[in-house]
Amino acid sequence: MSLCRIAFYVRHTLGISGLILCLSGIFLVFSANTGLSARKSPAENRRHGKALDRAEEAQTKTLRPTETDSKTSSQNHTKTTRESETKAPGTGPIHNQGQDQNQDQDTADLREPGIPKEWQAYPVISSLNRIKGVFRQFLIEVKENKRRWARRNSLLPLTLYVYQIQEQDNIFTISAKTSISVEGIATLNRIEHPNSLPRNRGYILIPNNSGIFLPQDQSLNGKEQKPYQSLSAWEQQLRQNREKLLFHRLIIDKRAYFYYPKSQFNQTERSYFLDNIFRSPVQQKFYVTSGFGARRDPITGKNSYHDGLDIRSPYGAPIYSIANGTVRDLGESRLYGLYVKIRLNNDKGQVVLYGHLTAALVQKGQRVDAGEVIGNSGQSGRITGPHLHLTVFEDNKAVDPAPLFRNLY
Repeated sequence: MSLCRIAFYVRHTLGISGLILCLSGIFLVFSANTGLSARKSPAENRRHGKALDRAEEAQTKTLRPTETDSKTSSQNHTKTTRESETKAPGTGPIHNQGQDQNQDQDTADLREPGIPKEWQAYPVISSLNRIKGVFRQFLIEVKENKRRWARRNSLLPLTLYVYQIQEQDNIFTISAKTSISVEGIATLNRIEHPNSLPRNRGYILIPNNSGIFLPQDQSLNGKEQKPYQSLSAWEQQLRQNREKLLFHRLIIDKRAYFYYPKSQFNQTERSYFLDNIFRSPVQQKFYVTSGFGARRDPITGKNSYHDGLDIRSPYGAPIYSIANGTVRDLGESRLYGLYVKIRLNNDKGQVVLYGHLTAALVQKGQRVDAGEVIGNSGQSGRITGPHLHLTVFEDNKAVDPAPLFRNLY
């Protein structure tokens, strides 16, 4: 029987009031079964609220550490994004936010004595093969920096991360996995050649934005130093090539740095880094006073053969290794005076002789890096005035080194 027929029958049998009473009873029964009309006392509501709070707390504790870190990092990321949006591109300091970053559990385990003390405040990337935790937040920042730079030349505040080098790593694979340029990783860590990357289990810093980092000549206590006194020949060249570019000042390891956002090596600098050409062996401007080959002897005035280059260098000035290698020999001769011979780490078997030194600061068998100080310029041997004599040998035969220094002329 349909509901309409039942209502019609009740109305004609019991009247309007009976119909109303009947419908009210049906509604009360339905409400009681579904709980719609169930009202709790204040005490019951309090007990119910406490139970909900305990359930929510238990659910929060079950969240994975990486998820918690991701939420907190996202809040920090939003905050720093809003702050940096008010700054004009290329102006204002770049702040290091490393100590404000959260880290997941496996990152915390890496805080061991092996990490340099001054880097303890920086977030640690435990692996470049698993995109989670700190590494995930790092990649988010890198992507955001690229997006901002492409649109309006603005950037997030600079953050530095610590990474422990693994056996299979090299500077190019690290660059590819982090999307940070080789220039940024190399200059921040003062790496002057791909083979100079710290060995397995060593630590490096990785920035969240590409660019070039160069130490400042002035110390933090305000005392001025001589130009480029504390820089290697490699860093001197990078600084000289960027004297007219905009930069930011920042502090890394209690030392002032110049930071050139998004700056890259030019062709000559990249050749330097890859060891395709040599670095300058002198601190001041590279200037050849006497070239390779036939010349008039400066002492006798007769025609003679010069087996290298004479490069201007004041007495006592530092002399730098032009490339990575191993000290093969050092000693004194009537012609070259005090000299150092270094065998280079290349497939040409080249040996470089540095002559007329006043002091040698290396020992036989010692490994040296490009730009490392190996001695001081002097006036020893057959000479008319202080300078550096440099000869390059290939298969025990002197060759003209001038083309290898073409970028310095």
